Amino acid sequence: MAIKKAQKNIQIAVNKAKASLNYCGIAAHKAEKVRKQQVKAIQIRGKIVPAEMLVTIPDPERDPSPEDLESLQAPPDLLQALLLLEPTSASATSTIDPRLLALDFEEEDIEIYTTRREAEQRYTTESASRENSFIVDDGEDLTGESDSDSSCISSDSIIRNVDFVSLN
Repeated sequence: MAIKKAQKNIQIAVNKAKASLNYCGIAAHKAEKVRKQQVKAIQIRGKIVPAEMLVTIPDPERDPSPEDLESLQAPPDLLQALLLLEPTSASATSTIDPRLLALDFEEEDIEIYTTRREAEQRYTTESASRENSFIVDDGEDLTGESDSDSSCISSDSIIRNVDFVSLN
């Protein structure tokens, strides 16, 4: 019930901002129309039009300023209240599988399989003197590789940026 009320309050605030912007746009359109009529009347009389009359009146509805666009966003206080009320979804929470916590990484290897467009390669990690090393099946040790050298292994950014952390 509180979630629906918070959602409704957010929608009301956004609708008020839209209505205000619409009203300002209508007022600006009317003022621009009056300005054009005054400039035309001055020109018909053959007088010099003042410089301030030559500047067009901007329409905030057609060309909104950053402040106008910000006013159309949901108010942060109401949005925060809604986020606090909503239950966290299962995909948003990260839980660690207890079986992973029970593993002893000093004694066991972890196998990670990735698929490339060309072929499937098998990667394993093994722990050596409390440092994780990255080994390809052909036995090439990649512990000292830099990012620039990783193009020979894979262009996959996940593999290049993977970071193995001990869970001890």
